[in-house]
Amino acid sequence: MRMVVTCVLLLLFASGAVVAGETGGRFRLQLGHEYDSNARRTCTPPLADDPSRPPPPDGVSRLILEGALEYTAGRHTLMMKFLGGAKLFSNQSDEDLMAVKLAGVYAFNASKNWSLGGRLTAWDTTLRYHDRDYTLVRAELFQQNRLLSWLVQEAYAGGRYYLFKPDAYAIYSLKYTHYGPVGGLRLRMSGEEVSSFIFYQIEARFVDDLSRGRTFNATDEERFDLRHTGGLRVKHPIRYWGQRRLILEISYLMSMNDTNSFGSSALWHRLQFVLSMQLPLDITLHLMGTLQFTDYLDGLPVEGRLYEPDADENENSLVVRASYPLWHRLSLVLHGAVYRNAFHSGTTEEIPFERETIMLGLAYDYSF
Repeated sequence: MRMVVTCVLLLLFASGAVVAGETGGRFRLQLGHEYDSNARRTCTPPLADDPSRPPPPDGVSRLILEGALEYTAGRHTLMMKFLGGAKLFSNQSDEDLMAVKLAGVYAFNASKNWSLGGRLTAWDTTLRYHDRDYTLVRAELFQQNRLLSWLVQEAYAGGRYYLFKPDAYAIYSLKYTHYGPVGGLRLRMSGEEVSSFIFYQIEARFVDDLSRGRTFNATDEERFDLRHTGGLRVKHPIRYWGQRRLILEISYLMSMNDTNSFGSSALWHRLQFVLSMQLPLDITLHLMGTLQFTDYLDGLPVEGRLYEPDADENENSLVVRASYPLWHRLSLVLHGAVYRNAFHSGTTEEIPFERETIMLGLAYDYSF
């Protein structure tokens, strides 16, 4: 958490250069109560004395705070975003969670077709029982060129630090804390109706652990991972029923982890679609579906869902969200989600993971 606070102070200090410019932003507060069918996020059946016992459901009180702020002065632009929240469980108190995400972007627009700047992003999740919470900080410099009226190229380079908090409590036999450089290239294409971007990123991870051999014993060599990621996203807004809009977005992501530690090599294919639409009575509806196919290159899923933070919510999932305005800036929100294991290949089958949630709440939005 101390690292996240430091990031906030750095962003506030940077904003001093543009306080005389134009300012805009938004704020959102959401409160709600949720039903979670698998509060502990265990597999089905759980690895317990009674394997036939299903995972415990629970009720959850949710609080979400979200805000964005933008300063513009001459050729300088600064954008800051904040997302924070808390989850309090009725019975499974070990799952109580506080989460914060901060993001800041500064850009200097040297000309109409050329700009440079920096990005800083920080995540922090804190569980009452530290079994999967983490702190993640990423900083990078970028440079953008407008090659054509519809094509923008961006190159970026920086660093990433990931602190997996259970490492300090020796909960798992493997350690996941790592750091290292990251760099990549993006191409953004925008037309009158369709916009898209493609990207490639490479990241070196120096892991705070020793590599493993085929017998799963630790070697004398420090673990080193090389993560390759690339993908494509297409977005298409459509007008229908007069002024109402429908936004369709489809993306494909491929990621490969190349490592000197046996059992930690994997290849991911992730396909995601997002549908947002405006309905009569000013109702807004959002649908998001994700399919993930995972191939464990060594034939063994040694690390399971600990490859990435909250991986169970990034695998096979379907999320539905509806919002209805009640009064002025106040709206009623209904949110439901279904989560399942990723599809995967290999010689070892994982125990099925299942989780469903549904939440009803109120949201207050303010823009300035």
